[in-house]
Amino acid sequence: MVISDLPGFMISANALGSDVISLLSKYLDLKLQIIAVSDTVRFHAVIEPNLKLVQYFEKITITEPDNLKTLEIVENFVRDLEMEERVFFTYEAVLAIITSATNYFSSGIMPNKAIDLICEISSRGGRGSVINKDAVMEFISAKTKMPVGKIAGAEKDTLLNLEIELHKR
Repeated sequence: MVISDLPGFMISANALGSDVISLLSKYLDLKLQIIAVSDTVRFHAVIEPNLKLVQYFEKITITEPDNLKTLEIVENFVRDLEMEERVFFTYEAVLAIITSATNYFSSGIMPNKAIDLICEISSRGGRGSVINKDAVMEFISAKTKMPVGKIAGAEKDTLLNLEIELHKR
């Protein structure tokens, strides 16, 4: 059995007045193999303080792949998705997705964050569409509700002189 988000499951169960340990302990005592997934921050905050639950699991830490391995994983995923969905991503779009997933989304791990973005973008694309870097940046801007891309013109001047303006005030 796999619990893909154990801290989320625990929080939801607590909100409903249920105790995850009492729900799982009879199965864990029977040596049913359960794989529970958590990010590091929520593991320390939600799971680790619960010593009774921790005793049932062996902690295995998996680090994020480096940039080159992330690119390889994402490229393979995109290749399979393109064959299935008939949505095509330019190489620049793939790079923009990886960079954006790192820069604009703090929760989750790579390459999962990038793969989630690819799935969201491809679902909006429609069969036969080609997704380029501009489409990715437009999607990221809409999703984060933040401007993304290069800063130019008056905005650039304002930011360059921001320290001076703050000192004036």
